[in-house]
Amino acid sequence: MRFIGKYEILGLLGRGGMARVYKVFDPDNDQLLSLKLLWPQTILSSQLGQEEIQRRFLAEAKTMQALEHPNIARVIEWGQDCGLTYMVQEYLCLNLSLLLGESRNAELPSRPISPLKALHITRQTLLGLQKLHQAGIVHRDIKPANLMLNLQEEVRIIDLGLSKLRGEVQNNPQGMLVGSPYYAAPEQLDNPDSVDPTSDLYSVAVVLHRMITGQVPDSSPWASGKDGLLGRQWTAFLHKALALDPGQRFVSASDMQKALQSLEEEWSTRREEICSMPEPRLYTWDPGGRPLRKEPLFTGSTGAVFEPLLDRLLQPQGYLENDFHFLEQGVLDAATGLVWSYHASRTPLTHNEALHFAARQETTNLPWRLPTLEELLSLLQPRQSLEEVCAPPLKQLEGISRLWSSDHQTKSKAWILDLEQGAAMAQDKLCRFQVIPVRDAER
Repeated sequence: MRFIGKYEILGLLGRGGMARVYKVFDPDNDQLLSLKLLWPQTILSSQLGQEEIQRRFLAEAKTMQALEHPNIARVIEWGQDCGLTYMVQEYLCLNLSLLLGESRNAELPSRPISPLKALHITRQTLLGLQKLHQAGIVHRDIKPANLMLNLQEEVRIIDLGLSKLRGEVQNNPQGMLVGSPYYAAPEQLDNPDSVDPTSDLYSVAVVLHRMITGQVPDSSPWASGKDGLLGRQWTAFLHKALALDPGQRFVSASDMQKALQSLEEEWSTRREEICSMPEPRLYTWDPGGRPLRKEPLFTGSTGAVFEPLLDRLLQPQGYLENDFHFLEQGVLDAATGLVWSYHASRTPLTHNEALHFAARQETTNLPWRLPTLEELLSLLQPRQSLEEVCAPPLKQLEGISRLWSSDHQTKSKAWILDLEQGAAMAQDKLCRFQVIPVRDAER
């Protein structure tokens, strides 16, 4: 199957109980999109029946198409082709789960992010939920993987396949899980049809907790009377938002937004005093030993090949102390013998475009190239506070969040480096990120 309707299938993005999601190309508008194809698992078909599954899928498509809001993913169209039912949405490369480095085992720690960024993402999620709740819809599956992010890190809520309209009784088979473990409110797990908007707000609070601590709530600091890393006001906010009794939580998304605004104002006045980071581990590169790898790798599905430079969360185990010298042709790092171009791309590029951009730099006797992930890692600096980023003090990288490397995970994915998080991640080569060319120093 190469086409569904007019859309050319480029690859599988993911699959769930009800559908598969594909990356597709729209030839009429020359753009990448995502296509959600109804393809229920056998166990779901036997539990609900094909007619009910079809009804829910089309209800999701029609609902999302009617909801026009900047924080809800846009459905472009839905339809049928050769007996297959589908919906087409905008294609976004990033989601919050990827940004956090979340694994399939939600109990494992993920990467915490800047509290200000966490507040920014939470606020946008609440704005999208406010629109859904006003339309009488409870999402019932708010989690990092369902919060897509564009390059400006604007949130798009996706996947209303488990949503519930006000007053609707879905009569799910007994024991059928609605929502995701660790993120779903307790009353939703007990009785999915009993939920109201406060159930979604509980899930938002779990996501916020994950963003600022790297953990899903378990042994809660408020349960033991202790305040967490960020102080008493954060603890009070999460205590209310994660109350087991829905009547004790925030009553609406707008109510939670107001409390979030107060939290942000308080945080801005005291973040400097509580944002200190542990002393980073520095390493030096032995010039007599192996130089930094400059040949691209095909790594396969995991990042284990980058050990011991990276840990399980694909963050550096240590940091190199750079020795930058500004030359006519670029910035020499005497610590590694690499020269970095003054001309980083100012616009995001696909991986193939990034390769061409690097090759087109001003020629010398040593050609410019796309750096390997190992070479990019040599640029990272340790964060001194929770609100700082890991980007090196190079003017050409100001305002740039993510950079392509020349390393490939698969034929369709390549590795990038997130300069803010100080972490590696694999991305579709048709996604767009920026690039800084590199070359060897002249000898």
